[in-house]
Amino acid sequence: MPVDDVFLKELRISCIRNAKDLLVEASLLFQQKKYSRSAFLAITSYEESLKAGLVSSYRYEHLSKTQFKKIWRNHDLKMLTKYAHVAVYEHLKTGRIIQRLKFPEHKDKVTKIIQERMNSLYVDIKKDEILEPKIIRNQQAQKYIRVAKRNIDWEEMFQSIEKELEDENNREKEMAGIK
Repeated sequence: MPVDDVFLKELRISCIRNAKDLLVEASLLFQQKKYSRSAFLAITSYEESLKAGLVSSYRYEHLSKTQFKKIWRNHDLKMLTKYAHVAVYEHLKTGRIIQRLKFPEHKDKVTKIIQERMNSLYVDIKKDEILEPKIIRNQQAQKYIRVAKRNIDWEEMFQSIEKELEDENNREKEMAGIK
């Protein structure tokens, strides 16, 4: 995976775009009273928007490449990034400041959301019993749509702030004659 800044910016934009598209589709299904599938797409939209934040954490070196890849491929860990915070340490030998993403214990909450997403779409087997997709009420689907929308809005705001800061930094460099 390339790690240059341009690639990471494009990856972040792609995550937000996909999250928005999924949210539109979730809303359309909601309007058609297809609440279970609407919830599935809304939760997936939320997860995609969390990936945008994950890219930023990697870009700003709060995650190592190994940590990034591990989280990127794991639904539980991706969902846990919502509850993560940046811990700042000083390396005892070098004095270098180290920033890392730390995950608090919310695994039970995340596991429930992921299980609900899976149960809302797939037929499953438990022992000798066929489990049909779970019916999700409109209030629950609506809640997932709101949560996804809120996180997408947050990621877009963060992206806008990043862009403004980069533009300002570039203007300052131009004024100082630095390339």
